[in-house]
Amino acid sequence: MPELPSRRPLLLSLLLLSAAWPAPVAAQSDSRDSANALHREKRYQEAEAMFTRLIEKDPDNPDLYSGRASSRIMLKDLPGAAADYDEIVRRSPQDAQRRSARANFRLHHLKDFTGAVKDYSKAISLTPRAPSYHASRARALLKAGYALEALADLDLHL
Repeated sequence: MPELPSRRPLLLSLLLLSAAWPAPVAAQSDSRDSANALHREKRYQEAEAMFTRLIEKDPDNPDLYSGRASSRIMLKDLPGAAADYDEIVRRSPQDAQRRSARANFRLHHLKDFTGAVKDYSKAISLTPRAPSYHASRARALLKAGYALEALADLDLHL
C-alpha cells in the first residue's frame, strides 16, 4: 500500500492562518471596543444594542451612554440620544467636557439654543479658561437671537 503524504504541514498552516484572522465583530464578546467598532462600521443598530447591554452591566460608566448616544443620533433617535446625554450629565455633573458635549448635541441636533447656552455656561464655570466653550456659547447665543451677548462673550474671552 502506498504511503500517503503527511498532512501535518498543511494543517499546521491552516491553524496558524485561522489564528491570525480577526474574528468578525459580531462574534466578539460585548465590549466597548466591539461596540465602537460596530459604530465605525456604520452598523448603528447593532452598536446601539451592544451599548445597551453594556450599560445594563455597568450603568455608572458615562462612556457607554456617550457611545449609545452617538449610535442613536445616527439612527435618528434624537429623544433617545437626549436621554443618554441627560444621563451622562447626571452621572458626571462636574465634567465640563461632557457638559459641552450635551450642549453641542442640543445646539446642532435639537436646535435647543437656550439649553445649549445653559450647558456651555456651566462648562465655562467649571473650566473658565477654555476659549472653545466661550466660542461655542457665543454661537448658541447668536442662534438664539442674542447677538450683542454673543459679541460680548467673544470679545471678553478671545
